[in-house]
This record gives sequence, structure tokens and C-alpha cells, in this order.
Amino acid sequence: MARNLCMKGSIHPFRSNSLSDITDDRFGSYPIVCDLGSDTLKIGFASKRFPSHVIPSVIGKLRNGDSHNFGNDALKDRSEVTLSHPIQGGIIQNWEDTEGLLSHAVGRLTGERNTPPEMKLLVTEPAFNPVKTKRKTLELLIESMGFDNVSIVNQSILVLYAHGLLSGVVVDCGEGTTQIVPVYEGYAPQHLVKRHPVTGNLITKYLSSLLQIGSNSMYTHDMVTVKDIKEKMCYVAQDLKQDRRLVRETTVLVENYILPDGTAVKVGREKFECTEAYFDPSLVDVECVGLSDFIFDTIQECDVSIRRNIYEHIILSGGSSMFPGMPNRIQKEIRQKYFKDILKEDQNRVNKCKIRIEAPR
Repeated sequence: MARNLCMKGSIHPFRSNSLSDITDDRFGSYPIVCDLGSDTLKIGFASKRFPSHVIPSVIGKLRNGDSHNFGNDALKDRSEVTLSHPIQGGIIQNWEDTEGLLSHAVGRLTGERNTPPEMKLLVTEPAFNPVKTKRKTLELLIESMGFDNVSIVNQSILVLYAHGLLSGVVVDCGEGTTQIVPVYEGYAPQHLVKRHPVTGNLITKYLSSLLQIGSNSMYTHDMVTVKDIKEKMCYVAQDLKQDRRLVRETTVLVENYILPDGTAVKVGREKFECTEAYFDPSLVDVECVGLSDFIFDTIQECDVSIRRNIYEHIILSGGSSMFPGMPNRIQKEIRQKYFKDILKEDQNRVNKCKIRIEAPR
């Protein structure tokens, strides 16, 4: 059986039919695209604009048996099962559980118990994915799951392609990893790729500790609930002093979160204080500069001939980049640092400060 592999970070030229000949996505006319994330697995066909299924990357194992639940079913039964997170920090840690999760996702997409013949798959990988892990991923997908054609592609390069770009810097703020990836002409130099230590998972834990300080300590043991509060209510402050003053003097920022049992939890300053850890990592006992400075420093390490192009195409991706206010805060702080460190506060050169940030919608 002929098998075509791509391990060099570029898209494999799948031998697909012409658009005029395609009548059914289910049997491989279009490749399957799968994004293996620490928090969610997204899967769909390349012909579609959005993923067909978004499945939490978690498996629930019954404590008294071998039965497994996947994704949302596992989270619903979390009081009765042991939860397993097979992908951590963007890297596969448990191969058996990952195979089960992938088989479940592919089955939901295709409606088939086994991988249909001639099915093609494009799967994403983080910039720091070890070669050993990449090889084992290919073995899993081809030998165990039966895919004939597999391509593993850097997530950040795909993000740029989705924006119609070949060059830029991708700021991937995920649940398990936050990475800054400069890309030039479709190539991401490994020595320029940086990881910021503050991740979405750390923000969730920080939010839990903030809620404990308040009157909600009895609920913070359920991290699934805390994560839901984070995703539905939290935002990035544009003026931190003003928001803190509003919390002290008024109740305009206080909202109720309704727990599954119907109890109301008041959430106020926690909504913006938790995300502040991205810009002041010392809040979570991490020694590092804030995310905006980190992005600026990474771009400054690029060759001077490409920096201008990079500054004009700063692309945010990942679930944590969708906090309201995140793009504006990062753009404001990078512009301030550029004006101070590069332009030396010369007002006559302000027009040369062309910094553009694009965020997911």
C-alpha cells in the first residue's frame, strides 16, 4: 500500500480530485483537517470554513471498569469517572488515550467505525513538537488507524496561510502552551520560536485562587466550572487602574454566574485580574516579562530586513487570544515600547510605527 508522508513542515500535495468531480466529502475527496490541542480537538473537512466537531481533549475512565467516555460526555460524568488529558502542553503524552480520542473524532466526522479507504489527513503540530513524537504520531495514524496519506504541519504556518500571508509572527495563546512563532516566506526558524510560561491553564488556576479569596471558595474545587467562568466572563482590562477603582467604588462590574445546582456566584474583579497575569507574570509567581514585551523582544531578534513586515502582521490565535480586549492591550503596549525603545520618543517618527494585530473573530 502506497503511503505518502510529509515531515518537513510543509503541506503535502494530496492527490485529490478536481473540484468539479467532488460529490461527497465523506470518502476522502477532501482531506480531513485535525487540530490536536491540549484543551480541544477540532476536526473537519478542508472544504469547510469551520471545524465540523470541537471535542474537549479529555477521556473519562470508569473507576470500576474499562469503559471510556470522550469529550463532553466525559466532562458531564466527571464525578463518576477518572479524567485523562492525553495531550499536555501541546504534546501527546498518552498514546493509547490519544488513539481512542482520535478514533472517536474521526468516527463522528465520517460516520464510519473504521477509517474509510484512501482517506487523507492533515494534522497540526506545535512549533516545539519533538521529532520523536512526530514519528510516533505518524505510526499511530498510519499503522494503527489506517490512514494512507498523512501530513503533519506547523500550526503557526497554517494560521498565516488562513490569513493569506506567508510572513508574520503568530502569537498562539492556548490552554497548554503560549508560543511566539516568527515566520518568513512560509518558514519558521526554530531558533526564533519562543515559549511564554503563562498559559490558559495557568490563568484558570489563578482565577480559582482569586475566587477562593472571595466568597466562592466552596466552588473552586471544580476546575471545569472555573474554566467556564473564565471563558464566559473574563476579559483583558485596557485601563487597569480604572477597572480596579470601579470595583472598589461601584458594583457595575459584578455579575452572577449560575452554577449547575442553581446557586449564584458573584464575579467582579476576578474577571480582569486573572488575565492580568499575561502582562504581569509575577502575579502567578513566574519570572518573565509580560506577553507584550515578550512579543516585542522576539521580533527584535529577527533579522532587521524582515522586522517591518513582521510588525505589520502580528497574528493572534488560540482560545486565550479571544479574551475581549486582548488584541487592543497587546497592540497598545507594543506601540508604547516601540515608541520608547526604537523611536527614542521622537514624535516626528511616530508615523513609522506601523504595528498591526489581527485576532480571531
